[in-house]
Amino acid sequence: MTRPFAQGKKALGICDRCGFTYRLVELKEQIEDARLTGLLVCDECLDEDQPQLQLGKIPINDPQALQNPRPDRVEPYVFYAGIPQTPWDYNYQIQGLGSVGFVSISLGV
Repeated sequence: MTRPFAQGKKALGICDRCGFTYRLVELKEQIEDARLTGLLVCDECLDEDQPQLQLGKIPINDPQALQNPRPDRVEPYVFYAGIPQTPWDYNYQIQGLGSVGFVSISLGV
């Protein structure tokens, strides 16, 4: 059985990126976007194929929103000073007296 090409065990080749001379069997084919570019490069110049360049080739279904969501609900904090009043009665007066250290607060209507 004959081979179409010589083995090239001692053949030299030039890196297509840096231009240095290497053994031809040490040079590797550059692959970009899952396709051969035709470049033969050395180990130092070889760029691994990035999976990010192949976006869209594999269908990905990753929904982000929920259907009919129920968000957290925070009840409002209501404080009534003085005589307890109902929330729907808006005719009440707020009166308060307090002190902290040397500060005195007096509210009155």
